[in-house]
Amino acid sequence: MLAYPAVFLGASPYRAPALYHLMSHLDLVEGVRYPRGGFGTLAAALERLAVARGVTIRTLTEAERVVVDPVTPDPSVAPGWRGRRRARGTVRGVVVRDRATGTAELLDADVVVAAGDLHHAETCLLPAPYRTYPERWWRRRDPGPGAVLVCLGVRGRLDALAHHSLVFTADWRANFDAVFGPHRAVPDPASYYVCRPTATDATVAPAGHENLFVLVPVPPDPGLRPDDPRVTALVDRVLADLGRRAGVDDLAARVVVRRVLTPSWFAEHLHAWSGGALGPAHTLRQSALLRGRNASARVDGLVYAGGSTIPGVGLPMCLISAELAARRVASRPDRARAGTAS
Repeated sequence: MLAYPAVFLGASPYRAPALYHLMSHLDLVEGVRYPRGGFGTLAAALERLAVARGVTIRTLTEAERVVVDPVTPDPSVAPGWRGRRRARGTVRGVVVRDRATGTAELLDADVVVAAGDLHHAETCLLPAPYRTYPERWWRRRDPGPGAVLVCLGVRGRLDALAHHSLVFTADWRANFDAVFGPHRAVPDPASYYVCRPTATDATVAPAGHENLFVLVPVPPDPGLRPDDPRVTALVDRVLADLGRRAGVDDLAARVVVRRVLTPSWFAEHLHAWSGGALGPAHTLRQSALLRGRNASARVDGLVYAGGSTIPGVGLPMCLISAELAARRVASRPDRARAGTAS
């Protein structure tokens, strides 16, 4: 139980640095906080704060390319150890496409903050000469696990479940090898996490119903789709097991809403590297300062935030990365200029 939180850092407990077991201390001693209305209320609060300060938020808009102006190399700077001068540039803006109309446009910007997946930003949005982290860099990295997420609306009470429940397999080594090992496969049996927010907050489901969120770690495979027989069988097994443990043998029959998200959804909708659910795994080589940095090394004005960068995954860490990005922007000599797009 004390080791399993490493999974939510995208790592196997057998590979996670021991320092991360402090998470269990935070959970058990400091306690856990929950925002009434669910975590969507936090995003809504950030939106209100941003709009009140003059930010324009555009949704259903896909970033397609970061536009970079080349910078003439300084002849006084020695070339790299291979005798080549690295390409340098400065950001000019972002080409975006409105999904509703299909119209593309260039948003001019002095600074671009890319808060999505770092692999996507570096390998898809940037021209090749300006990439700090090209594809060869990612080939030596671990994307962490994927996830099958089962979002359920259930008729009737499920009082046997707490707000948070963890269900473990008896053979941990086999379970983690299936998800993180060299020969990855959908685990059977599988460990899983269940969230029942209606245990704390009655506003997140209609009267007489429960809201359940089930997370099953699986390999980071974008080929895993909701209609894949392996996924269908996995979800059915997990729901049958959960029903038995909760004393509700007819759980599947009481489900009135069922939505399944798989690594394919993370890859297609969030551009997540390898369809991973949690960002790069927090192995020793991908922790702290060894993660992707918060700014491009080759493009002035291009800043990064989110779970792919320093300091790591999880809501608190991502907010810290945003703070680091904000400090970088605020420290720029031209910070008073208008027209910033992110």
